[in-house]
Amino acid sequence: MVVTRTFTYNSSKFTIKRSVVIQVKMALVSGLVRLNEGLIQCASLVSSSGTLYSAACSILATIGSQRIG
Repeated sequence: MVVTRTFTYNSSKFTIKRSVVIQVKMALVSGLVRLNEGLIQCASLVSSSGTLYSAACSILATIGSQRIG
């Protein structure tokens, strides 16, 4: 079921489908989960490797190997 809402702004009507809003929220949550995982990995790499440079290189390599989207 798709719920629609109509808004009026400057004499123009806009209709938003609730399913689209839910999809956007799900995409944002997915992005935040990936960011959180990256930050956790960053913290573990910095503490285990001892140098920020090698940790940064490893993170960039990991990010480069993942498909975004």
